[in-house]
Amino acid sequence: MFAEDARELRLPLVIRIAPFALLIVGTLFIRVMRRTAVLEGPPIGDTTPDSSWILGRLYFNRADPTLFVERRMGLGYTLNLGNPWSWVVIIVFVTGIAVPLLIVP
Repeated sequence: MFAEDARELRLPLVIRIAPFALLIVGTLFIRVMRRTAVLEGPPIGDTTPDSSWILGRLYFNRADPTLFVERRMGLGYTLNLGNPWSWVVIIVFVTGIAVPLLIVP
């Protein structure tokens, strides 16, 4: 890694390709699991009411007890801002980023 000659910096091909291969395999795995889940059980996907979404990105529903809900677009989850515990998660996350930045000169 710290070689003087740039020609000696070559990483093995497996290490250079592995992240892309994992991304492709992971994406295919998620797609297959979603399709089999739809065939075997109740429908998956967005079952949240439209009136609880703010600008299509923020979810605020006090009647929904879940902390994380599936995003409307793309992969992943978002916080239910109507749940009081979501604000604890946000405060801990922001504090975890701000404190090191304030400590370092």
